[in-house]
Amino acid sequence: MPSMHKPKPYQTSNGIAQQEQGVGGQYASGSSAYYSPEGELIQLTYTADADGYHPQGAHLPTPPPIPAAILRSLEYIRTHPHQEERHSHGRF
Repeated sequence: MPSMHKPKPYQTSNGIAQQEQGVGGQYASGSSAYYSPEGELIQLTYTADADGYHPQGAHLPTPPPIPAAILRSLEYIRTHPHQEERHSHGRF
């Protein structure tokens, strides 16, 4: 059985802080914090597992919202599945 990984959190004199815990090779979670060159506090939390790395933080970019026309188009496609046209002429 994999062992629980619990390293001690640390903080440097210039304000960088880090902590992490997890199960070796299966799961990890943690956080870090530091100050940007502009003096803004940057805070990041994350998990990592079989589904990938999942960071969260106010400083991370996010995709723009999907336009309403595109959402309507996707809903139409979902509710009207494509059906092959069949020709009954007996010829190709």
